[in-house]
Amino acid sequence: MENIIMQSKKINKDKTMRNLWLSLAALLVVSLLIMVIRYAPVKKAQDIIISCIVAETDDYDEFKNNRKTMLEELTSDFHTRSHIGGDDVWSNLANAYTDYLRALADLADDHLKLAGYGNKTAYTWVSYGTFGQFCLEEGIPFIIINLFLFVSLGIANVLYCKDKRTELSILDNVVIGKKSNGKTVQFLLKDIKSVETTKTQGLKITGAGIKYDIHLIQNAEEMKNLMMDMLAEVNHGHPDVAMVVSSANDIKEYKKLLDAGIITQEEFDAKKKQLLGL
Repeated sequence: MENIIMQSKKINKDKTMRNLWLSLAALLVVSLLIMVIRYAPVKKAQDIIISCIVAETDDYDEFKNNRKTMLEELTSDFHTRSHIGGDDVWSNLANAYTDYLRALADLADDHLKLAGYGNKTAYTWVSYGTFGQFCLEEGIPFIIINLFLFVSLGIANVLYCKDKRTELSILDNVVIGKKSNGKTVQFLLKDIKSVETTKTQGLKITGAGIKYDIHLIQNAEEMKNLMMDMLAEVNHGHPDVAMVVSSANDIKEYKKLLDAGIITQEEFDAKKKQLLGL
């Protein structure tokens, strides 16, 4: 194999990616702390309600050791504390039960006011549920933002890791590129039509059957200049095909003039050298 004239030098962004992941983790912690702070008064109010209800009646004793079930039960009962209406026996029983639930809810409201949490009813406080339920209902913006950042950074990290495998080497007459999948492509220098630097600090190489991109390389500009200089030399040593065909046709015409005796051999030879650039 020919000697390598220049090889790409990858820009190492490992530290940057690590710092971004740490920043995302910090944001997640801050989001959780904010939710903990916001839930603190909710939990305090709920504790007041639960203590009040447990002290007043033993109807909820089976739930008092399970905070989540207790809150769900109180939410359901406080929600149905309205008169059913009607004069039949079942309606009277229902009315009596709802009056009982209303009395419990009113008692809880009184305790909340005394403790400074009367800005919301007992039903509202218990309906917030446990910390997990509170986060799912009240922390939607935090969840969406963190999820979006996590997915975006994850995709960027995957693309970065794949791009780290790419490599570009310039030889005397051949350019060899290593793709992110580990495969290599090589193409003749003379087949390259354009070499451009990209916003991702890389190169975009196109030509006859050639389409190759590489990103995050330190020497992108140097590699581009080298390839352009080498292409200029190749094109100078190999004139455009159209120019060659045109020169050949002109030589044929002058040959006819020579054969017809219109010009001399010396004149023909001089014109031939001129057309061939000799």
